[in-house]
Amino acid sequence: MEGKNEVSWNSIIAAYGNHGQLEESLALFREMLEQGILPDHVTFLGIISACGHAGRVDDGFHFFRLMTEEYKIPARMEHYACIVGLFGCAGRLNEAFETIKSMPFSPDAGVWDTLLGACRVHGNVELAEEVSKHLFELDPRDSGYYILLSNIHADAADWRCVL
Repeated sequence: MEGKNEVSWNSIIAAYGNHGQLEESLALFREMLEQGILPDHVTFLGIISACGHAGRVDDGFHFFRLMTEEYKIPARMEHYACIVGLFGCAGRLNEAFETIKSMPFSPDAGVWDTLLGACRVHGNVELAEEVSKHLFELDPRDSGYYILLSNIHADAADWRCVL
């Protein structure tokens, strides 16, 4: 391309990241900076997501902090959802929950649902109960949350709580 801008950089960074090629994604990020193109919230979303696809939780959190602290880019809901997903996949459920509690705005159902799914994967019934309360408040008509909670109880052989 003759003229690369943040959109073209972000597109290829995200593409590499989505296909599990974190190192290539990070190399492009460094090259983008060397070319004088400043990252934006989309750049960091791509990088954090790439870290998640590669299972590199601490690296993902590092880039989240780099975005907010060094580049002074405010985190959006999707950044928090990525971080919750990173911690959740790694079984670091308390850190995921603390991330949600530290958000400067109210978390949406997608963020809570990400944590509820991680609770199922890692068998944390107690946290699932807490998380599901928030989901039931946000969207009481979504039967999927009730089913997921029921499945978490079933996985734990807690039949008295299975709906």
